[in-house]
Order: sequence, then structure tokens, then C-alpha cells
Amino acid sequence: MADEFERFCNKYNINLNEQQAEAVKAVDGANLILAVPGSGKTTVLVARLGYMILCRNIPANQILAITYTKAAIYDMKDRFARYFGKSLSEQVQFCTINSLSWNVCHDYFGDNIPITIDDEKKKQIIRNILKELMEDYPTDSDVIEAEKNITYVKNMILENEQIKNIDSSFDLINLMTEYKSQLKNSNYMDYDDQILYAWRILKKCPDRLLCYQQKYRYICVDEAQDTSKLQHEIIRLLAKKYNNICMVGDEDQSIYGFRGAFPQALMNFRNDYHNANVLLMERNYRSTEEIVRISANFIDKNQNRYKKSIIAVRGQGEKVVRIPVGDRFEQYSFIINTVKQKGNSITVLYRDNDCAVPLLDLCLRNNIVYNCYKTKFTFFTNRVTSDICAFLKFALNPFDTESFMQIYYKCSERFNK
Repeated sequence: MADEFERFCNKYNINLNEQQAEAVKAVDGANLILAVPGSGKTTVLVARLGYMILCRNIPANQILAITYTKAAIYDMKDRFARYFGKSLSEQVQFCTINSLSWNVCHDYFGDNIPITIDDEKKKQIIRNILKELMEDYPTDSDVIEAEKNITYVKNMILENEQIKNIDSSFDLINLMTEYKSQLKNSNYMDYDDQILYAWRILKKCPDRLLCYQQKYRYICVDEAQDTSKLQHEIIRLLAKKYNNICMVGDEDQSIYGFRGAFPQALMNFRNDYHNANVLLMERNYRSTEEIVRISANFIDKNQNRYKKSIIAVRGQGEKVVRIPVGDRFEQYSFIINTVKQKGNSITVLYRDNDCAVPLLDLCLRNNIVYNCYKTKFTFFTNRVTSDICAFLKFALNPFDTESFMQIYYKCSERFNK
């Protein structure tokens, strides 16, 4: 077996360290691969799929490879094709959990499958419901908050008693009830419903579940820390019969809790799957020792986690410098002065999109050319900011009906007098 694996790696020019090689060869049974940042997990995933097919003689069409986004699918499929050929890549089922769920729903509903609404339609429905619930003009911030909460409730499979504990600006239970009712009456479903319906179908229809279990006897899940509780439940159902499940992720890298990500599933892996095996990939090929050391010390403070190390292989690198500042204005001023002094491109990371607003303003005032990735700000649609702008617009143009409708809710009693 060892000689066969070595020939496989040599033939396809695959270079792996000891931990990566162990992860590639872990084919049968339940395997959780904990991959620290920069540890080459995509390379391992692709190599593992090739090894399963070419060395272990597992039919390619029996393998289901699930990842988080469409972009990740294209990347993984492209890498697989570059190693093992396009023909073979077409036989493996690369998909997101949404596309898999849509297939389950389509098989069940047939031509009567509910219409999947896009994000704009979803926002429109939510906005109309909020107008009634709030008796006010909902801002984009309100709609975004409602949309986020709806997604969270569905992906965490929450009941009404649990929904009551969610901090919300409006009655979330009534919002959910009305939203579900409107979708059902229009034969609509959103992307979260696709997954929710698929889970319910697989639970209540053993024959359909068995069909999918026999079709996909080997399941591989990428970015498992970002997979929601609902998605994990679907995966657990599919893997239950043959127990050939491989999850790749890192609970320390989970940042999508607000969307319902459920890294606790990684901690529960040994309980959820029979004879589960946990493997580590701890060598970081991306960052220098200084960055890894500081990051690892910070990450180590996490409480609910697997014990693992992060080993940098790129050398010491430049020293990380901590700059103390008194307030946000001083922080932004320091960034602007640094840009002027350096005279070359620098990257600024910030906590959320709205944190960039004053920084971009300073860049404009100082004639600094910038490029902001995904400029989707909620600052200007925040309720207070939006109301102030509406008052100013209406003061300048008393025929601005949209601004009038927004401030009318604030001043209706005074106008009536």
C-alpha cells in the first residue's frame, strides 16, 4: 500500500508532508481532518479524491464533495482536473449543500417545486412585512437585520421559545410567521428553505434517503466549521448508512456564527459518527513564524476547541508591531500618515464595512487613491442617518414624496395639528 501511494504521488507530482499524507490515505470510515490556516487543505482534499478513485478503486460517481460556496466548487474542480484530467472531474459530484438540497426537493416535488426567490425579492417581502410590524418606514439596516435573523433561525432549527431569546429590534416570531405564510401562499422558497425542506424530506421519506445514501457512499465536506447545524443534520443523515464521511475544517477558524455556522459539530464528531478518527494538519505554509506565533497565542485562548499547534515553515519574517492609539480618529490619522510615508500599496483590514467610511473620507480629503473591496455600507442606511438625510432632502425639495413618507411616520402627529 505504501509503495502504491508513493507511485501515485510521484506520477501526479503531489508533494505532501507526513500529516497531509496520512489525511489523504484516511479513506474508509469517519475522519475529521483539522487543518490549521495555510496548511494546504485544498491540495489534500483534491489528492484524497484522486487517491480514492485511482488507488482504492472507488467509483467516482459514488463520491459527494460538498463545499461552502460556488467559487470553492469551481476552484476544487479545476484543481482536480489539472491533476487527474477533466473527464474524471466530471464524474465526481462537486456541489454546495444548496445545490444538493435543490436536487432533493426537485426529486420530491417534481414540477410543483416551489420557486426559489433571489435576495432582492426576499428583501422586498421582508421590507413589506416590517412596514406593518414596525408601523414605521424600515431602513436597509432593518431589512438586513431581519434577513440575518431569519437565516439564523432556520439554520439553527430554532423553536419559538428559543427565538424569543434572540436580541431583535422587532417581533421576530411574528416576522417569521408572516414571512413563512407569504412564501407558502406564493409557492416560494428562499435558499435556506431549500435546505430545510431537503432535511424534512430525507427524515420523513426513508426510501428517498436510502436512494441518496446508496448513490453517495463516500462524502467529503470542506469548510466544515462554516457549515450550519441544519446542514450538518443533512450530512449526518446521508452518511449514516455507510459511515464513510470525511470533514475538513478547523473550529478555530469559524467566523460565520451570525449565519448559523455550527463549529460545535466538529467537537461532537466522535459522538455523531461511529469509530471516528481525528487527524491534524498543523504546518502553516502561508505566514511567517512571527505572525503564526502571535496568532497561535491568541487562538489558544479559545475554550471549546481541539488541542493543536500551528507550525510555520516560512522563516521568521518581519516583527509584528503593535501601535497604541487613543481613539478611532488617532487610529485613522496614523493609517493616513503611514500611507503617505510608505508611498506604496498597503492593506487595511477592518472589523466591518461601516468602519471604512471615515477612512475612505480621509483618503478622499488627502487625495489618496484607494480600492475598497465589497463596498456595501449600512452606515448611510442606518435609521438615524437615513432619517436625517430624509429631513434634509425634504427641506430642499418639498415634492420629494419618498423622503416625506419616511419622515411622516416620525412627525405625523405634528403634521396633523
